[in-house]
Amino acid sequence: AISTTHVAGIPITPLAAVSPFGDIMILHTALSDYTAEDIARHIAIASGGVCGVARCPARGVDIRSGVVKGSISRCVEVGGKIRRARESGRDPVDALIGATGGRKLFKGRVKSWDREERGGFMWGNVVLEGSESYAGHTLRVFYKNEFLISWMDGKPHATCPDSLCVVDARTSRGLSNWADLREYHGMEVAVVGIEAAEIWRTKEGLEIFGPRHFGYDLDHVPLEQLRFLG
Repeated sequence: AISTTHVAGIPITPLAAVSPFGDIMILHTALSDYTAEDIARHIAIASGGVCGVARCPARGVDIRSGVVKGSISRCVEVGGKIRRARESGRDPVDALIGATGGRKLFKGRVKSWDREERGGFMWGNVVLEGSESYAGHTLRVFYKNEFLISWMDGKPHATCPDSLCVVDARTSRGLSNWADLREYHGMEVAVVGIEAAEIWRTKEGLEIFGPRHFGYDLDHVPLEQLRFLG
């Protein structure tokens, strides 16, 4: 349901879902994108946690309004620049920032990380204790599968729909909310914010992917308007 096709009003159905065991289901119509996602996630839960989904059948001329142009090519470019930085001994976090036009939101060590599996999602918070120019500060990041909303020293900071990337400070590899979280305790990490595509900053985009969608009564403040410590 949190998709650019939803923002653009492209119907999510008919939707096909296939389980790892060969079950095939066709959802002809749904009340909303949210209902369709709930159905697909419950199929995944009943299928051991995973299913494949094909959705939003549409003509090419229509789908153009519901995608972020060049996003796959951009991912390939960003990954290549991070890899080359590691191979040459340069800072891979700086490479991530340079390749995305992102901003360093925080650097520190993982103090705590909690997780609850509910409704086909991973919910939780990671709390970081600052280091270097962020020493004496804390950052909490809420996630629902993805990292979504942050608080600097208890005050709202960067939020969705801008991207919050929590990465290993040594390698710039993203940390996973599905991993054994014990391995992350004490790890030095960096948090990089990346501006959302313009489609997400529209009224419709913010309704679908702003903080209030996740139950937080917060306004989205564009990343470029925030004050940074580093």
